Amino acid sequence: MRSLKNPETAGSVLASLSLAPQGDFAFTLLPGSTPGFAVNAANQLVATTAPVVGSTSVLLVHATGTLGTFDTTITVRNGTTASNTISGDATRDIAYGNAGNDTIDGAGGNDVLYGQAGRDTINGGDGNDIIDGGVANDTLFGGAGADRFRYVAGDGVDVIDGGDGLDRLELIGTAAANSHVVTWDGAQLAVTGQTLISVEEVSVDLAGGVDRITYLIPLGFGIDIDMAAPTLPGFKSVANVEEVVTAAGDDRFHDAAGSQLLDGRAGNDLFVVVADNAADRFNGSVGLDTVDYSGFSSNLSFNLALPTLVIGSGATSATSDTLDAIDNVVSGSGNDQITGSAGINNLIGGAGDDVISAGNQNDLLTGGA
Repeated sequence: MRSLKNPETAGSVLASLSLAPQGDFAFTLLPGSTPGFAVNAANQLVATTAPVVGSTSVLLVHATGTLGTFDTTITVRNGTTASNTISGDATRDIAYGNAGNDTIDGAGGNDVLYGQAGRDTINGGDGNDIIDGGVANDTLFGGAGADRFRYVAGDGVDVIDGGDGLDRLELIGTAAANSHVVTWDGAQLAVTGQTLISVEEVSVDLAGGVDRITYLIPLGFGIDIDMAAPTLPGFKSVANVEEVVTAAGDDRFHDAAGSQLLDGRAGNDLFVVVADNAADRFNGSVGLDTVDYSGFSSNLSFNLALPTLVIGSGATSATSDTLDAIDNVVSGSGNDQITGSAGINNLIGGAGDDVISAGNQNDLLTGGA
């Protein structure tokens, strides 16, 4: 969810004070700072009153920690509801454009810059900046330094130029269901609807809701999806993604605890499943696709003739997995029942007293130990 977003109400979090080198620092505001702000126990800068639209506030911050002490200055610049031109300085700026088509320049310092509503142009300048264009189509420049660009699905179509330094696009979720479409060629990740220039990393944290990443991949290019780690190809870090859809290619999916939807589309895909008593859905689609339940010790029942529950994969039907367009099964160590479809299947029972029924005379049946 958006946290460092709206300065218009008392209690709003303006920024996390990650100003220091590594160490356990506590931050305070010194006398002489503009009234209406405080530092809470989580080292977040908060507004204690509603900041005045069109105002500029100067905060003198003192930090004490295991590595010593230091002082810094933060300037909070709050634009008007019209189109603004906001210019920062060499200190750390926190700038809000509010409504209107704004132009914001952070200049020096490690700035936090928000365009909010309107078609905004934001330049971080020197320093390690956090830039969020907000709603509408924005043009964002990181400048020098390791910059972070924040984007929420539906905010608009942005042009993002990281400039010098190691820059990152952060895909941020909301409490609703979020969905992003990305293209991955094995070297570079592109986000549909965004133009990325000199942005070296992409991370995703989609927060609440049932959230999806859909891959567009060159024909025949398979990828490895690990929901447990979690790792997704092309992303620097991954959190709160429940559904992944790939494209044509032989993909390998590793299930994780919790409910997921994993869709391999075309290609010969493999789904490695964990025992978690949570309802997953595995869609093989086109190709010869396999589910691997070898890690299960419960008694399982598979019927590949139609989309069906895997009886025994959960304690109840509501917590059991569903298979769709799956051709091959590897079961676990329980006493399993496997029924093939009209197509050609490879059915492997594993350990236990299994009952395996072919649906086609060309099926390969293996009972295991």
